[in-house]
Amino acid sequence: MGRIDIRPATWVLLCLLLYLILSPPLVSASTPAGRVSFVSGVAMLERDTQQRALTADTTIHEGDRLETGVDGYVHLRMVDGAVISLRSESALSIVHYRFTPQDPSASRANLALHYGVARSISGEIGARSKERFRLDTPIAAIGIRGTDFSVLSTNKVSRLSVKRGGVVMAPLSAACHQGGVGPCAGPGAAELFESQRDLLLEIRQGDAAARLTQEGITPNEFRPPHPAESTLNGVQAPATVQQGDWLVTGDSLPGASNYEEALEQAEHYMAQTGLITEAVERGNAASEIQPRDRGLVETPTIMWGRWSDHNEGYAAEISRLLHGGESSRQYANVGNSVFGLVETATPERQLPDRGKAYFNLNSYEAYIKRNSELETASISHPGLVVDFEQQRFAARLDVHAESLPGKVHVVGGGSLSNAGYLRSDKLSPSAMAGALSGAADEAGLLFEYQIEPGVDAVGATHWALERD
Repeated sequence: MGRIDIRPATWVLLCLLLYLILSPPLVSASTPAGRVSFVSGVAMLERDTQQRALTADTTIHEGDRLETGVDGYVHLRMVDGAVISLRSESALSIVHYRFTPQDPSASRANLALHYGVARSISGEIGARSKERFRLDTPIAAIGIRGTDFSVLSTNKVSRLSVKRGGVVMAPLSAACHQGGVGPCAGPGAAELFESQRDLLLEIRQGDAAARLTQEGITPNEFRPPHPAESTLNGVQAPATVQQGDWLVTGDSLPGASNYEEALEQAEHYMAQTGLITEAVERGNAASEIQPRDRGLVETPTIMWGRWSDHNEGYAAEISRLLHGGESSRQYANVGNSVFGLVETATPERQLPDRGKAYFNLNSYEAYIKRNSELETASISHPGLVVDFEQQRFAARLDVHAESLPGKVHVVGGGSLSNAGYLRSDKLSPSAMAGALSGAADEAGLLFEYQIEPGVDAVGATHWALERD
């Protein structure tokens, strides 16, 4: 047999190939903890002292720090199915996040909210290993009982609300140190459960114990959620709207497949008898294009602002309305894909229990929305009727824009809650949501209507009660 001559270069390649075959697979020094499922506005990722802008589908690792600007929102889907929402002007670090389904006792989740507001919806770690989850703020440690909660953090206070399940909060101390895992027990700890929705749980700087309270700004008021947050974890807004509850966009039919079908759908609804007939008749009396502000109300108590997605580079109008003006303003928990409502806080709404109210359009902002692009639109034929005895409402208006072949009928109706909120039902062609003022003499109403796939009429309106 002849001798095999292996050249030096070939020998090196053979050795390298043998090493790759026999060696174990390479493991990243940083374990993936989740990924970005949604991002809006300015949001940054800091990793190993390097910063870059966050984008959708960015993989998140242990040790990462996320920060949002005044118009920034980030939603994370973690490896165990948990969901984390980081709202505007907030910072969060993923200290530890390991999920081992074959050995739940080895799973561990530790988050650090440096400032701002974060919402956490538990995944498998929270369901199977509650004692392995912790969210720290600069002054408090938060453990869970399997839950959906939102927490507000500043350098002086940590305050949280619970949507589902329960939480336990304790002040950081030598016995409850930052970076630990699981809830801290002891005399300084306190719990809050979903059955106590009228309460908040807080710790102030220097406190020796957490306490339940009904006072103070809530996480939702401090940093309102983005409309996209209402779809997290497949949870939809409840049928009954309550102040401080989920963002409500209003139900509607799926929408039209083309422009002609949209007109037929709206005209069929307009032809129905009942409250919508009155709204249509009132709209027919105002057939001309309406001024964008008629000045019927000197100081409106209901206002709207655009979300950061549609602010053309400016800071979120919602935050500006809440924090840049009157301290008595609060988020009305009413929104669509472009707008959210803000209202002046009122101790109790004084709603009539009988009769009907007819409203005149005072001001509006309307667009034709194609994906994230907005084309300015105008409104004609406005009509809004509220039946207090039946707790129903109906509205009609027409939308005009240069790109449309004709005017679009936007019609809809739905329920009026005891708290004074308007919400369209599933028979309404248009998604509508709104609120009445404390004295029921003003109304704010948001609308969104699919003209055809990818093209929507969307707007915000303010109405003034027509007085005898």
